[in-house]
Parts: sequence; structure tokens; C-alpha cells
Amino acid sequence: MKKDAEKLITKYMTSLQSIISKHGEFSSEKGTFKVGTSYMKARMMTLVLDETAIAKTVSDFLTLLAEDEGFKDFVYIYGDKLINIFDLTDIDSAEKLYLKIAEDIKDCIDNIKIDVKGHKIRLDVVTPKLSTKLLTFTLTIDKNGDISTYGADFGSKGVKNSGLITLNLDGTSVEYKRGSDSKSFSVVVEDFVKLTYYLDGKDGFELALLLFYEGEERYEISGTVTSDKHLTSYDITNYKYTYKKDGETEFENTVEKSLNIKLNISDKDKMPTPIKDYESFLEIDEERFSVIEQNFVDMFGYKKK
Repeated sequence: MKKDAEKLITKYMTSLQSIISKHGEFSSEKGTFKVGTSYMKARMMTLVLDETAIAKTVSDFLTLLAEDEGFKDFVYIYGDKLINIFDLTDIDSAEKLYLKIAEDIKDCIDNIKIDVKGHKIRLDVVTPKLSTKLLTFTLTIDKNGDISTYGADFGSKGVKNSGLITLNLDGTSVEYKRGSDSKSFSVVVEDFVKLTYYLDGKDGFELALLLFYEGEERYEISGTVTSDKHLTSYDITNYKYTYKKDGETEFENTVEKSLNIKLNISDKDKMPTPIKDYESFLEIDEERFSVIEQNFVDMFGYKKK
């Protein structure tokens, strides 16, 4: 199913590229642009899709999807698996699934002009003047004045050879730093989380996860990750909680606890049946919530006053 899906995606991405080229407005300019921590002479290519272009692009692409026999065959062949994966309890056959998808596509095409009214998409891509090496890109989405911005800066070496990638996720900064051995890396989400993988050579990967909470607390778990053929094993051995007391500026107060958590993930594992017997979060009463809270206190040994 995965291989067939990848074939379809490759085909559709090629078609989508042609559709965007047909309806989008393109421009290019040469100048000095910020790349990494400095400025350099480069070229910026810009694609703009206004509400009309967005509507035509989505409509053309969905029409292509609805009329494609390859997509229909895929749903009919793997329908039962898709129903289980997405836990579609109200659909009991591949045929009904395809008819539901076809109906949703038709509704989307019928309403697309209304749904994207006042919307605008702009994509800016910066490359060197004489090559297609990707240096930075910025995607700006304007929904009736509600603007969201996403982008990536790969530095002057470009996306393939970059040692530091900086992402902008609508105002949240994420840094991905690759180690000198090309196999270790760290990820930092500004004021929220830091994830580090480090290749030891003897003991596999060292894993550290650092969480920041409201600037006053930090939670960290660490351990090792080893891979052997089809099996990846996570051995989480340490928990560390660091916090500030009232009026303090440093994270000098620490609680540490040894953990013995082992997770084994095999690429031969079968997709489990979706859980049907569970507690709804909205149905948890105060008494049950107190039990859950106490379980966390017993596990981590700390309760905030």
C-alpha cells in the first residue's frame, strides 16, 4: 500500500506543479537578501496565488483526482485497511469509502470559491544567482487579513549541506543543528523543547528531551537508542526536573529520578486494531482525575504547590 501510495503522490505532485504554474503569478528579482546570519547577493523568485488562482488550482486538482482511475483502484484495493487506519466506524466497505470521498470532493469543488474568498498565498524562494540551490523560503498565507508565515533558512551552503537549519513556524523559532559526524543532531523549539540525538559509536544514540514550561520549569528525560536490523530499542533511564523558586533567576532547584522504561519498535509490527474501550477526557470526573494526578506524582516524585 505504501509503495502504491508513493507512486500516486509522485504523479499528483507533478500534476499539481503544472496546475500551479498555469494559474499562479511568477516574478523574479536580484538583490541582497538575508541568508543565515548575514546578507548575500542572490535571486528571489516569488509565486503569488490570489483567491481566484487558489480556487482554480484546488478545483483543477480535485477534478483530476475524482476522474483518475488509479485513485479509484487504490481506494478499492486498500479500502478495508484505510477504514481501520482512520477508524471510520460509519463506513463498512471500500465502495462506500470511495463514494464518500467522491461526494466530499464534489462538495469541496462546489464551495471552493466561497471558502477561499479574501485568501492569498505568497511563496518567496531565495537561491544563488546562477544555481537552483535552495537557501531560504518563506510561505505567507493571508486569510482575510489573518496572516500566517512559515519558512526555512538553510544558510549559504544550501539545504543539502547546511549544518544549521532555522525554521519559522508562524512566529515560533525551531533550530535543527547537525553534528560534525552527520549522524547526530539537535532540535530546539524556542522556549519550549529541545531534542538531542548524539551518536556515541559504542552505545548507540544518546537521547535527551528537554521541555520548557512557562519559562519557570524544565523537564528532561534521557537514555539511549539502539538499532539492530528491524528493531529499534529506546531505553529511557533518567528523569530530571529543574525549576525556579519565587524571586530566583536561575534553575538551581533540581529533582532527579532514575527510570526504567524500555520501548521496542519493529518495522515488522502490524498495525494494531484501534482501541474502542477507553475513557473520554470530557467524561473524567474530579475523583478519577485525582487518581490520574496521583499516578503522575508517584512516577515523577513532585507536586507543584
